[in-house]
Amino acid sequence: MLYKVYQVEQSPTYMQDSPYGEYEAVMGEKKDELRNATVDAVLSGLVYESTDDALVAIGKNFNIERPEIFTDDQYRIKLGRAWEIWKKSGTPVGLISDINDLGYPNVTILPEYLQTGNDINGEPIYQKSLPIVDLNPAIEAAGNYWSNFWVIINQPHSFTPHLWGASGKWGSGDAFGPYLWGSVSGNPVLLKRLEQTIKQLKPAWSMCRGIVFLLPGAPSWGNFNYNDGTLFGLSPSQFAVHYIQEEWEI
Repeated sequence: MLYKVYQVEQSPTYMQDSPYGEYEAVMGEKKDELRNATVDAVLSGLVYESTDDALVAIGKNFNIERPEIFTDDQYRIKLGRAWEIWKKSGTPVGLISDINDLGYPNVTILPEYLQTGNDINGEPIYQKSLPIVDLNPAIEAAGNYWSNFWVIINQPHSFTPHLWGASGKWGSGDAFGPYLWGSVSGNPVLLKRLEQTIKQLKPAWSMCRGIVFLLPGAPSWGNFNYNDGTLFGLSPSQFAVHYIQEEWEI
């Protein structure tokens, strides 16, 4: 029962008639408004009960931003998985799953260096997994960084190599920094979302050196086996790289 009705009915008989009855109804109506606002405030914090315009605030509370490609329903489902997402954060499974959610079904995490054998003294021998020069000269010169990795995104995707002479100038660029050899052309908003997702969900002790987009015709791989002596035999013409730097590098 609404307060606007209840309050009138609970008033003395002489207060139920005009003009006193109208006064009691108005007072009850204000109580109804307060009750409704209180219920809405509680429901707005519940993922599956809130209105669509409350989802962004819930996402901030869960530290899960809304991907640009998501509908309200997709975002609501993702927020409903908040505990699952953060339980798997810092793991390859968690990172790959979130990148899959962005519309990239074929994702692999690949160490920057692989152990390909041992020398005569039994010390491990490492080689680059891909023919890519690290953007940071100091890291490139140091050789094997066991904590470094690439995120490999196979087809389908919309990214292509940046072709010089088409647009842009050497050293110019956008929010991602200057154009460099091997840079990627594509939707900058989607690219930024990929980079943010990787930085947020990767292990804290690791460094993702970039996103490698395989081009049509590049070999497709199954699951990578660590320390099996296998290097991915890609040529630079078969992929495009979006380099990622840590905050301390920038």
